[in-house]
Amino acid sequence: GQILDLPTRIGSPLGLHGLADSISRPAYATAVGLLQWALTHTSFLIEEDEPEDNGLMSFASRFGRWLRAFLP
Repeated sequence: GQILDLPTRIGSPLGLHGLADSISRPAYATAVGLLQWALTHTSFLIEEDEPEDNGLMSFASRFGRWLRAFLP
């Protein structure tokens, strides 16, 4: 890196099938990695006592809980 004078590396998303080539570029590596992580670690997103709802609000609620899991 020229700005921080630290070593850098360029990452590219791996294991993508059926997606446009533009999503496979390094600029999307972090976003794709976070989505892949969320797909493999979804057990804490689903609470058994919650009624099943496939609507947008249910998704927003689960996504909010997922984000809060990263807060100190």
